[in-house]
Amino acid sequence: MVKFDNIKAILFDLDGTLFETAPEISDAVNLMLKDLEMAQLKTNEIKRFIGRGAENLIKQSIEVSSKKDPTPVFASAPLCLRGLKRPLLI
Repeated sequence: MVKFDNIKAILFDLDGTLFETAPEISDAVNLMLKDLEMAQLKTNEIKRFIGRGAENLIKQSIEVSSKKDPTPVFASAPLCLRGLKRPLLI
């Protein structure tokens, strides 16, 4: 068995550069939208918002789903983030 004693860090890049995580991120966003009683989006729609931070992902998803300004909904951040905190099976 190989030992890795000299590892200083393990980095995760989950915005699609190293791993294709769009389907799982899409599932989490759609759980959030469902909790907010908004229309769910297709993975390809959500994929456009990935890679520019969680705030952008959430705001853009809410705006496209509701066709309204996401600011009032986003003001209740714990509610908005519920879908992204749920464990997903990958």
